[in-house]
Amino acid sequence: MEIWRWVQNCPAVHLVSRRIATSMPGFPNGLMLHDVAITRSRLRGRSEDLLFAEDPMLLRRLRRGLSFVESVGAGGDATLVRRGLPKFFDFDAQAMSDNLDGGSFSQKVCRSLVGSVKEAISSGSIIELSRLDKANGENAQVSYFTGTGQWVLCSKNVSLLAANAGELELPQWSDRRYRFARHVAELWFAQLSVLPEASRKLLEEMLASRTLVGEMIGGSGAHLVDYGALRRLQWFAIVPNYGDELCWPPSSSIAFLQQTGLPTVTLKIVGQGPFKSVEETLSALQETFMVTEKSKLEDVGEGYVMYLTSKSRKDDTGQVVNLAKMKSADYRLLRRMRDRAKLFAQRAGSMLVDDAVEEYRKEATSAGLSPEIINQRADSLARLCRMIFTEDLPPEVVDEQFLTLLQRAESFEGTRAPGRAAPLLCVIAPPGEMTTTTWKGLQDLVQSEKEGLSTGSELAQSPEALQKGNLSTAWHDSTASRKRSFLNVNPQELEKLFLPARCMEEAPRKRRRSQDVMEEKQQQATTRLASSLRKRCRFLFWGWSDVHKDCPGQESDMVPACATRFESRMLERLKPHRPQVLSKLRSQAQRLWTLLPASQTCWLPTLPRMTQARALSTMVGSFGTAKESAKLEPNPSSTMPWSGSTVIVVIPLGLPGMGKSSLLERLFHMGQQAAVKAYRQGKLEKPGDHGVEQPPKTLHSVATVSSDEFTGDELKMLGMDATARSSQDVVRCRRLAAGQYRRAIEDFFEEAAAADPEKLHLLLLDKNHPPSALRREAQVLQELSTKVGCRLCLKALAIQPSAEQSSAVSSDLLEEEEKHFGPWAYPWSPTILAECASRLLLRSSHDTLSGNETSLFVLLSFLRLHHRLAKLSDLGDTSIEVVEAPYISTGTLASWHGHSDAHPWHQLELRALFHQALLVMQKPFANEEPVRPLLSAIARLLLASGLRSPDAGSQSHHARDCAEKLWPSLLQPPAVPESTEPDVIPAVRYVALEVEPHHRTLEVSLQRLSDAMRIISDLSEEAEAFPSHLFTWPQALHVTTCYVGGGALPEDQREILTKSKHLFWEAAAFDCLVTHLVGARGALAFAVVDEQRLRDSGLPIVDAQRPHITLCTRQPWQPRHSNDVLKAATPFLEDSVGVCASGKWIRNLAVGTAVLDVFVLKLENPVLLSSNAVKLC
Repeated sequence: MEIWRWVQNCPAVHLVSRRIATSMPGFPNGLMLHDVAITRSRLRGRSEDLLFAEDPMLLRRLRRGLSFVESVGAGGDATLVRRGLPKFFDFDAQAMSDNLDGGSFSQKVCRSLVGSVKEAISSGSIIELSRLDKANGENAQVSYFTGTGQWVLCSKNVSLLAANAGELELPQWSDRRYRFARHVAELWFAQLSVLPEASRKLLEEMLASRTLVGEMIGGSGAHLVDYGALRRLQWFAIVPNYGDELCWPPSSSIAFLQQTGLPTVTLKIVGQGPFKSVEETLSALQETFMVTEKSKLEDVGEGYVMYLTSKSRKDDTGQVVNLAKMKSADYRLLRRMRDRAKLFAQRAGSMLVDDAVEEYRKEATSAGLSPEIINQRADSLARLCRMIFTEDLPPEVVDEQFLTLLQRAESFEGTRAPGRAAPLLCVIAPPGEMTTTTWKGLQDLVQSEKEGLSTGSELAQSPEALQKGNLSTAWHDSTASRKRSFLNVNPQELEKLFLPARCMEEAPRKRRRSQDVMEEKQQQATTRLASSLRKRCRFLFWGWSDVHKDCPGQESDMVPACATRFESRMLERLKPHRPQVLSKLRSQAQRLWTLLPASQTCWLPTLPRMTQARALSTMVGSFGTAKESAKLEPNPSSTMPWSGSTVIVVIPLGLPGMGKSSLLERLFHMGQQAAVKAYRQGKLEKPGDHGVEQPPKTLHSVATVSSDEFTGDELKMLGMDATARSSQDVVRCRRLAAGQYRRAIEDFFEEAAAADPEKLHLLLLDKNHPPSALRREAQVLQELSTKVGCRLCLKALAIQPSAEQSSAVSSDLLEEEEKHFGPWAYPWSPTILAECASRLLLRSSHDTLSGNETSLFVLLSFLRLHHRLAKLSDLGDTSIEVVEAPYISTGTLASWHGHSDAHPWHQLELRALFHQALLVMQKPFANEEPVRPLLSAIARLLLASGLRSPDAGSQSHHARDCAEKLWPSLLQPPAVPESTEPDVIPAVRYVALEVEPHHRTLEVSLQRLSDAMRIISDLSEEAEAFPSHLFTWPQALHVTTCYVGGGALPEDQREILTKSKHLFWEAAAFDCLVTHLVGARGALAFAVVDEQRLRDSGLPIVDAQRPHITLCTRQPWQPRHSNDVLKAATPFLEDSVGVCASGKWIRNLAVGTAVLDVFVLKLENPVLLSSNAVKLC
């Protein structure tokens, strides 16, 4: 099929696919449902309309809705099951009157329309103009797929399959991506239920090769045409799925829809009859446009859609050759008024009412409205903006309740409005040198000089407002209602903020394309805003000349220190490298000083005390002093090699049942012989036998910490063991054990830091770590080692088979298995998995897992966390050294005899059960019930074949041999470079969507979450869920889209990072929608963002990343822990679990090794955060 091959090969489009299980005989492996979407990167800053106007082939083939169904594993072409109307544009009468040879967007559209009319007239046809009411709602489309006997029910970009309303509750349609498609489906089945059987059969027959197109109207305040509170479907077009026909002629479509009993929009034929010439046709179009343009919103709604139908002179057959939209000026200007009001609300006080009104006046004047109407509308907008400012209304409320707010604004008499922005004082000082008293005194002096701050200004406790490089936020933070003094310690980021054009010129130009008109306008706007902000600033460079000298006189002024979060983090992590850090910052400060205007800068070389009032007064009054008067010292350079103890942390990478505990115990025994001190579970033990001559000690200390052992101790304290306990008991005990586990690790690091420098310390962590948890653990340990001053060497012990028995299953049978289940996507083979399962079933004593089906569920859950990890060495993090440990055996030490069975049927049956169980288990550790029958079958099959445990002597000998081979590689730390000068401005560690400009909206959302938690909580709960004195607000509110870290990236993440960098260079902005608020009492709170909306808008996001915004955290919880809570709470975000606008508590939710009470609040009206920039952090 040509259209399918075009979709697969066209770079302008991509497929959004969903695999669907089905029992239909024609689809043994299920089917794939593909929705075709435009590739956002192809826009290159342009609108979709402009892209379609420039590419006729794309306009003809990529409809507003295009879906395919493909049989999984069958090969060949897919089936086209849904095809919407082509993209059509607004009719522009002015462009029609002008010369059509130009290259503007309107001229291209008009040229296409005139060309289609001329072609039809020249072929001997006549043109009929049909006018259909333009419904103001959400697009809806329906067709019928005979392969499965299901309806294809669609919004504009998303489709789903369902034969009846009950199938809408299936899990595959529960994602937010299918929200509008589900609404369409529910309304469609409601319409079908009242139609006669003959009409339903007729619709199935007709829509098997055609698509019904309509609009979902009503039930929403987001549209300017009020259809009432009842949501319903109206239909207006029928589109053939194949061929070049745009759609049926409107008269045929409306007649068919009325015959079946479906509701339709109003149809009217323009003129007395078909038009026989091009001039008559275009004249009728312009006349209809002028009438529509001058009509009121109450009369015509949004406007009309014009269908141009070419009809034969001989018979009544016709073919639609073009479509065009006609909107009333009343509708367009009301929409512009809403946009202006939303923009005003987004600026949160940084935009003047007069500016918003003046922009609207220009647009209304260009539309040709009378001065009386313009003045009336402008006055309404001014009142509305003042009401928005007075009541602090968020932009999403303005968007969803615009008509109601506009009506309220007519009687609003308030006068409060944003004022002009005040001057700024920007102090650039070395980190940790500026003190609170000096900073306060400096502000007072500036105030007394009437040179800077006005009454009521605040001390900026953090430098983010002028450091993160976001112009709109910096402007917002500098307005009359916000802070107007800023302390900064990062000159390079200030250069990016105030001099964006220069930074763009000096940025690497790898594969940078020439900028088009829109990109140039964006850069010009950025430069203008930066210039305006820069003119209002005066820059004080303080203390950079003597940054390397000791200032004993400064010590008396250090109470309390005015350290920002950025400073504290920098000083804590880079304490051993302070000279190099300050040297690099000093050179950046010098560069910034030379780039700024002399009249706005002052370089004060020393760091005076507060008692030196004359020096401080000199600071304030010395702006405008020539730069040549300040003598800069040469930039010293120094190197400082790393000094301190080295902690080698060994973490096993394996599955339950692989015997990692016995291997780590053997390694610990060897460490006891080689270490001065030995710790078990955080307690000091005696070293090895002192009665014999000891070799030189290669280790200062060794420790082993087991999470299962801590959990087992807690269970024993409750009088339970692994066989007599409930899952709730284990979860509760794991929560208690997690704290002990973490404290034991921290104590060992502190002991290592207190020991002599350059000593080796070995820490063995006995805990199952899947790849994602291993990377998080690496980050936690790195932060801990930096905090205490140790060097971390992290090694992952990848448990591999030592001697895997060759399989008795032939290659032909394995190929058949792959065809049926797909390829095996895990780093350990089914043979190894069978061995682990056998060992778990044989366990008679274990701290947490006994020999039952729950053990198999835990095993498969951990395996599921390694999905699509081809090799254990592919962790994507260079800070983790992977050491292969060939330990698990399926040969002489095997527990299951089926490995060596000459008959392969037992192996095949077991492999099939593993495949089926993993397919049923969609989310690890989520719900054991659906997979329990398969677990029982696996257990019965293994036990029936006869299981045995190898003798203890053979196991001990095997563990000793493996440990002795691993020991030298574990104790070998990486080479220390001679110079370890750090990068103060590091490489990209993560990519994010910056939402800091919406901090006021998110503060309101957090308070709303806190109120909901208080209302639904027990009486014993705290009144305030997130008190400000206990919880910390993140440095900058953001949505992480790709975590890079410090290691090598997989190909897909590297591609996402590259796309993100291009979006960052292009100053791209994206809207995001907050759908849920989630809070864990005493821990953290975050907002869940609509992931599919971001992906559809073209924002590249890593597949494993669930977008969210961390709002606040409380120690020891960190912002990164929001990922863990969101992962655990994801099943409760769906509508099917009963979470409503009032919220719901999920008690005792397992989050990693902790257990939390989590509150989920679904927003009935999701919060829109618009125009968020891509940030490279």
